[in-house]
Amino acid sequence: MSKLSSEQLFLTKAAKALLDKEEHSPFLNLSQYQLWELVGVDGLQLVKRLVSDVAAKIAPFQSLDFIFTGYQYSVLRLCEGRFRLGLYGDLGTYGGLNFEEAIASAKIGLQVWAKPCGTMQTIALPKATALNLLPRIAVVKPPHCLQRLSPNCAVPATVHEIPVLIWRHRLLSEAVFELHSAVQDAETIGRAAAQTRSQ
Repeated sequence: MSKLSSEQLFLTKAAKALLDKEEHSPFLNLSQYQLWELVGVDGLQLVKRLVSDVAAKIAPFQSLDFIFTGYQYSVLRLCEGRFRLGLYGDLGTYGGLNFEEAIASAKIGLQVWAKPCGTMQTIALPKATALNLLPRIAVVKPPHCLQRLSPNCAVPATVHEIPVLIWRHRLLSEAVFELHSAVQDAETIGRAAAQTRSQ
């Protein structure tokens, strides 16, 4: 699926620098990151309007990344009409619509529900850290295996019996593993990751 990712011709150093993590933290800085859920019979149509017709080639639990002018869309297909959309930056910063305006415009005439994942928290780890840490704290059901999780793919898992979705893709050209969990569970997962890393 990585061949579906767009060329990163306009990635700015300033945008990438925003990802830098705090010195002693294993987690990337996601202060500029938004996670949206798109659900409905026209979910695919909305995603195609936002990123292009290539989105139709994404199978469930596979994804696609687009970067332009330091702004990124990452699209993860969860099932037929359900998508998760990761957004880094704000189009308004570059003279375009902000994302809420872009989504509102793109969904005109479509039967789709689209809103930020307010009940979900995202944390992200650089690939090397994730491959060292996640197999020690996360459990996935066979035949899935975190070490063999392909780029642009996701898998459901648990961390200390807490449900989490682990998504491997690229964020501003960095290979990352994102963990999506309920807001009330994110602190527990983060603490487990930090403690395991220090051992």
